[in-house]
Amino acid sequence: MQFLTPDSVRGRVGFVVPRWTTGPSSDRQGVPFRSIAVASAIFNAGYEIVWFDEAVDVNGKDGTGEFLKAVDGARAVFFWLNELTPAVQMGGVLRLATQVREAHPEIPTCVGGPFITLCPPEVLYGDYGPVDYFLRSESEDPAPQFLAALEGREPLDGVSGLVWPRERRHAAVRPHVRFRAEHTSVYRHLDLTPYIQRIGGFFGNGEPTLAIGTGRGCAKGCSFCYWTNFEPSLLDPGAIVDLVEFLRGRYGVRQFHLAELDFFTNRARPLGMARLWRERVPDCGWFTLASPVDAMRFTEADWDLLAEGGCRKLEFGTESGSARMLRAIRKRHRPDDPWELARITLRRGIASMHNFVFGLVGETEEDRRASCRLILRLGDLDPERVYFTFRFFQAAWDVPMGEEAIAQTEGFPRSLREVLDYRPVYGDVGGRALQWLTAEEERRVKTMVYYFLPIVSSRLVYPERWRQGLYRGLRSLARVRAQRGWFGLGADRWLFQRALGGGLDCTYTA
Repeated sequence: MQFLTPDSVRGRVGFVVPRWTTGPSSDRQGVPFRSIAVASAIFNAGYEIVWFDEAVDVNGKDGTGEFLKAVDGARAVFFWLNELTPAVQMGGVLRLATQVREAHPEIPTCVGGPFITLCPPEVLYGDYGPVDYFLRSESEDPAPQFLAALEGREPLDGVSGLVWPRERRHAAVRPHVRFRAEHTSVYRHLDLTPYIQRIGGFFGNGEPTLAIGTGRGCAKGCSFCYWTNFEPSLLDPGAIVDLVEFLRGRYGVRQFHLAELDFFTNRARPLGMARLWRERVPDCGWFTLASPVDAMRFTEADWDLLAEGGCRKLEFGTESGSARMLRAIRKRHRPDDPWELARITLRRGIASMHNFVFGLVGETEEDRRASCRLILRLGDLDPERVYFTFRFFQAAWDVPMGEEAIAQTEGFPRSLREVLDYRPVYGDVGGRALQWLTAEEERRVKTMVYYFLPIVSSRLVYPERWRQGLYRGLRSLARVRAQRGWFGLGADRWLFQRALGGGLDCTYTA
């Protein structure tokens, strides 16, 4: 728990970051950058913040009791879901909000974040016990507007995206304000030591790493993506390097995850940042996400500048090796573009990560085989510096392909409680969550994502020679399966789990 106190204090606010992974906070949790942006807006409005992160403050010594004492007399307690992992996060929200309500029944509670924004307001209607309000806005300013409304300085109906779940009503979402440097102010006041990823985070190289939020939203409008309708707004290069320089000086960290979805959308922006980076923090490196269609616009000289200006690793939205599926999900790159980009970046010492999604609406077996062929080609370029993430498509509201999938799903959740009850089906290989596929296709897709493709691209090391030999044999067998499209349930997956204890962590499913 930490106290963030502005120069002039209007009141006190509790701010809770629910855990969004089940692993150690140091290398899976990372910096809750969306939460920091919203907390910065509250801090800048003059409120002292009692910062409580479930992953940090409940692990080890449980600081919940201290937090409950610290928020005595607070104007409100916010719970902010930083990522799209509702089953994990909402469990923490309901547990901690219940404790707040029991200790301080007079304090209003409000839950927000990307997942809440994604939900239609009607999904949030109902009695959620200790939760008084939901805030469906990814903009930073509605949080301090909500506090002003609680104090009678503004009408509650004017708070962008506010939902009254028990009253079954909501306010409209207003146009978002621009993401500004002031929305990073809390980075300079919060002790980020617990958030340093000690073994490299997405870099995966054993070097301490920090993540910073440098933008929100995405301009691409891909039909399958949860972020399709999240309005983009990006921090300017000077503000990014200013913050990196400050954090480099305070923590000695020299690797930074620049957390946004579409960093290369404006060609001049990353190039401008690379020039400043080269001048001011030349011993630091950065990782971010980029769309292949944007990256293909960069020249050889541009790539030289990016490498000189700190670029060490990029994640590309490769998504599929099928031209047909790329068109279906509104991706504008060609299937071979990611391979070409990996070749270009590797020549300059820039590692690449490639995201693939399976189980899309309308996907065929040949589409999946095309993706597998591209995965193998990419891995063969450099098994040590080409990385992958694999996931399967999950239906969500306000997403074009999601709405199509929901229409084909019997019993799709209609309330937040039903959503939480439904989540375990995604993790069940034999469960029926992807009903736009046949049962056999769903089982095949899940085994591909949970085992066969991750083991093909894995780099595990076992101390015992027999275990290492078995692992290599299973990895070779998985590669044959990927080449030929044989992804039925088999003894090899069972043997990996039983004899080697699992150990793959290559999927990101919300």
